[in-house]
Amino acid sequence: MGKRRFDYADNRVDYSEILRPDSSYELEYAVCLTYSLDTEALLGVLLNLGKQEDISALLKENKTQISEAIIETGKKLSVFYNVGCIKISENNPELHALLADRIHQVKLPDKKNNFHPKLWVLQYRHDKEVMIKIVVLSRNLTFDKSLDVAVEMTGIVGKAINAKNQPIADLLTFVSQFNNNDKQKKNISDLINNVRKVDHFELLDCFDDYSFHAFGIYEYKKTNNENCNLLKPRELYKNAKELLGGNSSIFVISPFLEEETVLSIIGSSTRSCLISRERSVTRKVYDAVIDGTWVINPDFYSEKYLNDNGTAHINHDVHAKLFYVEKTKEPHKLFLGSLNASRKAFYGNVELLLELTYKKSYISYDGIFQEFLPENNNPFIRMNPPDNINSSEEEVFSFKDELYGIENAVACKDENGFTIAVSCMNDFEGVEIYPYLLQSKKQPLHKKVIFSGLKITEVSKLFVIEKAGHTCLVTLEVAGIPEVERENAILNAIIDKTSFMSYVKCLLGDSFSEMWATDKKRYMLNSIYRNGEIDNNVYIEAEVYESMLKTAANNPQNLREINQLVQRVDKEKVPEDFRKLLDIFISAVGKESKRR
Repeated sequence: MGKRRFDYADNRVDYSEILRPDSSYELEYAVCLTYSLDTEALLGVLLNLGKQEDISALLKENKTQISEAIIETGKKLSVFYNVGCIKISENNPELHALLADRIHQVKLPDKKNNFHPKLWVLQYRHDKEVMIKIVVLSRNLTFDKSLDVAVEMTGIVGKAINAKNQPIADLLTFVSQFNNNDKQKKNISDLINNVRKVDHFELLDCFDDYSFHAFGIYEYKKTNNENCNLLKPRELYKNAKELLGGNSSIFVISPFLEEETVLSIIGSSTRSCLISRERSVTRKVYDAVIDGTWVINPDFYSEKYLNDNGTAHINHDVHAKLFYVEKTKEPHKLFLGSLNASRKAFYGNVELLLELTYKKSYISYDGIFQEFLPENNNPFIRMNPPDNINSSEEEVFSFKDELYGIENAVACKDENGFTIAVSCMNDFEGVEIYPYLLQSKKQPLHKKVIFSGLKITEVSKLFVIEKAGHTCLVTLEVAGIPEVERENAILNAIIDKTSFMSYVKCLLGDSFSEMWATDKKRYMLNSIYRNGEIDNNVYIEAEVYESMLKTAANNPQNLREINQLVQRVDKEKVPEDFRKLLDIFISAVGKESKRR
């Protein structure tokens, strides 16, 4: 066997890095599916998607650039998460408010079930070539540092439909019904069409084939959103028990377990091994596993396992979901994704599994055992017999009744600003609601809640529900929000002349900013034409002119990005001479593009 694929020390993955394409490709659109969402983590990913460079230092210095990146790259992104499972940082709330239009909560018909996949589908373009990248993970879009797994796959869009990719298309079709933004829905529809036309996805050299398996997806009836139909099963769809059960050998990693489900997939096995969390393992499960049940090694937190940055590889526990399966007269297979070995995962939740087929004789059960449980530097230890008799699944959120009871919300403009009306199925005693960061407007959560006198910067999809001292954040699909007007207002609340020129500095280089700030004599450039006539009122430094010429020739997109920002912010926040200069160069860049 070649290099270890699951080497905790040498084969670790950076979340943002696996989403990036080659430098020659440009992002066109991306969809993220996650159980839980931290908008601070989303912000970091979004900025990395928008820039092919290290921008960590700029994040602390330049809110203008961050705001522009959120707006521009955010237009290419839709994020779907399980209702109630969102966290928003209290730092820079205006930046996180800009993210609200890109994130959408998913409410399944049965409150007991969860929207649980962890998936990115990204579309990139290089000239006429369109590339799709699919990233299947066990990690949510949060800062959790538990032990997880991820697989990235890329493929080029062709002309013929490939049925193997239909489960991904079905999953994207399913989530699009929770998004009321027409532009985003159109982008998702285009993405779906291209996913279906990928002839094949590139795999690691150890694999021969792949299949996707989506569970729990359905479609609403158009006449009544309270009723739903399960999507008709396709020939390529199987249930989880059929995929994983009936094996001769199985290696399972699952942090959350349900006794009956675990026993159903290891019952016929002659070899079996389990990695889980200690509190999830019952005595029956423990006794049924032949080669032992393993849990995280407490020593894995110690100094001898510190990495080069002085921090431990993991801070919490195992969170990966993985099944290695051997069946008689079948190729050996690896399944990974969001599926826990629990009844809810198998029969209720919306989940995604990626099935990877190993090349013949490439690996065996013993090889997988050594991959995850090496003799040296093993991050797991064999578990002692448990005392508990309880199985453990992910916690059920306590605000489900309220979250499911909110029906819709509508925003409208009046003489006092903006008003948002929230409608609920019934009154909820002892429960209050207020727009994000506006606790002063807190009101009881009744059948009709009216928030009036809102500024445009306060209009958002984000609301907070409060009950018995606990709070829950929720995103509502609020109809009638003037998105562009709102984004521009938030930008103007963030930007001043200093931060604007700092943004220019980022795009045109330090020398430009330094030259602009000097008191050198400005030169009249009579040779520059504006709309076919000489503009006698533009005075700039010769060095500045040279810098702008280089930018126009080598990276004209930077000039366009600055111009887009100029159109959004108030006139007094942009130096007049710079505005005139930029107009000249934007005109010149446009004419040059037409000639090409």
